[in-house]
Amino acid sequence: MSDPAVPGVPATVYEMAERALAAGDEQPAIDAVERFLRSHPGDVRAAQWLALLWRACDRRDKAVDLLERALARAPEDVGIRRTLAYVRLEAGLPAVRNFLEAIAHRPGDAELRLALASARYAEGDGLQALDELDRMLAVNHGWYQGHRQFAQLASMVGQPDRALSTLDRAIAAFGQSIDPDLVAIDLLLDAEHPAEARAYIDRAVARTGDPRPFALLDAVAEDELRHLDRAAERFDRLAPVDEPGHRIRRARHLIRRGALDAARAEIEPLLGQPGDAEAWPYAWLIWRATGDVRADWLDCDGKATHVVDLDPNRLDLPGLRRELRALHDRSGRFLNQSVRHGSQTDGPLLARISPAIAAARELVRAEVAAFARAMPPADAAHPLLRQDRDAAARFAGSWSVRLTGDGYHSAHHHPQGWLSGVLYIEVPEMLSGLAGHLWLGGGPENLGLEIAPLRTVEPKPGRLVLLPSCMWHGTNPSIMGERVTIAFDMIPKRLNQSVPGVPANHI
Repeated sequence: MSDPAVPGVPATVYEMAERALAAGDEQPAIDAVERFLRSHPGDVRAAQWLALLWRACDRRDKAVDLLERALARAPEDVGIRRTLAYVRLEAGLPAVRNFLEAIAHRPGDAELRLALASARYAEGDGLQALDELDRMLAVNHGWYQGHRQFAQLASMVGQPDRALSTLDRAIAAFGQSIDPDLVAIDLLLDAEHPAEARAYIDRAVARTGDPRPFALLDAVAEDELRHLDRAAERFDRLAPVDEPGHRIRRARHLIRRGALDAARAEIEPLLGQPGDAEAWPYAWLIWRATGDVRADWLDCDGKATHVVDLDPNRLDLPGLRRELRALHDRSGRFLNQSVRHGSQTDGPLLARISPAIAAARELVRAEVAAFARAMPPADAAHPLLRQDRDAAARFAGSWSVRLTGDGYHSAHHHPQGWLSGVLYIEVPEMLSGLAGHLWLGGGPENLGLEIAPLRTVEPKPGRLVLLPSCMWHGTNPSIMGERVTIAFDMIPKRLNQSVPGVPANHI
């Protein structure tokens, strides 16, 4: 927020709030800004900063109240109007009207247009949101963030055949430009549709006459199709590249070929570097498959996961079931998620201000804090133990998943988090054997590694499971019934993304 200070008001009040948000240490600033507002009740800019501080603490109820009172004092303030719309959407409150009012003041704001689509979807008008995005993309072919949201929304409202229609239109309109092709291919590979991606690559190369921009994507598509000889030929033609995404794609291919030493050589140089979250899951797989003792080190000698049954007297399971079922009734499947035969909610679920969800959020937060305190000592090289655990962790994302019949989660990990978790709200009544169980630490079937899970967890209502975000996990099909969960990622307030180095394999 770059607005200048109100004349006669110390700029340090605003600066303090801004620094507190950047540092993740909001409470002292909250106390100071509240004291300031008691003597300056008409300062709407200070009220906006205070709302943002409360939002960062997951108290969007307080944030909404502050913003609505500030907007009543300054109805022409576009910044406050815009902030209020976003916070209402996160809080699970109707926000379409707020976004429409903000857009009336800023008609060219593309981010507001995307958020309006999310707000319409949240209020059950996903098809209208899809049609609105379609019309905007028809006259703005180069709005690639809009194309991506359109594709996701089409999948979520049950019209996956439309997902790439706006990109197809852009490809036809742009002629020799490859940008819309690259976006479409990326979406298809992310959604695990390599055959369709392969077809887009072939058409793009035929149209442009230049295969070079698609060379890596070509190799990846062949690899994901399990055409390993053709993939090897294409990877070998590519010059050695240190870019992390390239290395990880090549490592996946080498794992599939059983060339684990070569895969190790691709992955290990990425560990300890900024943005290494995508590399750790592959290092864990390779180390387990080769008997490297660093796999046990990553698992904290069996202490990297935590299972606890939350107090049923403090967790409103009936209220959560009602609210989550209502959300799932208008939810679908994301284009690029691990859910199979089920639905996933949109938006930050644990930001909602309903009493049942707010209570669940605080119970989860308390258990995460207790688990963090009980973890082994700090280890600057370890992706879980290197982080600052003195300050409370915060939610990086949260959602609910409903699986029905033989629904399940395919193997996945969470590169956006530090610690991830799942809270069971509803489980099928009749489960036998390992049906419906959560498995932790096994090998993804699509990489061809037969690695048994480190452990499995029986689902029970009110059961919370915490695990490192870099640990592969998935679920076994339930065969019948309904499974409803709340899932989330957390990051420390002060995130340490780089480390001085990883231990050698002789530890």
